[in-house]
Amino acid sequence: MLPLAVWEGELVLPQEPNLASKFLPLTESTYFIMLSLVEPRHGYGVMQYVSDLTRGGLRIGPGTLYGALATMEERKMIVPVERDDADRGGSRRKEYVLTALGRQVLALELERQKALVRFGESILGKEAAISDELETEV
Repeated sequence: MLPLAVWEGELVLPQEPNLASKFLPLTESTYFIMLSLVEPRHGYGVMQYVSDLTRGGLRIGPGTLYGALATMEERKMIVPVERDDADRGGSRRKEYVLTALGRQVLALELERQKALVRFGESILGKEAAISDELETEV
């Protein structure tokens, strides 16, 4: 069953799974940007979130971020959400959030990465077993 997205009372039906798979694999930056957009965030908030999430291991610069946002918006994986914070002394900020398609792409990427881990573990596990056998024979 495909996940549905509801945003501000509007039901958004998911796209075909094969459409989502066309956007794989994601780059590391795009993967973390999309993770941050499970909830609405503005650009600077995305950069902060990714840095915090990766404990400073990944820092996304403005050029990378806004290029990725433009591509994801063009592909209908995210939508802009305007929030008016003027009443709280803030300025008008453009935030983005994942669409149903974006959530599908993110879920497929997560499954792809899990498969990579399983492959790696199975190969490393075999190497460790062979190494243990060689050590016991000597």
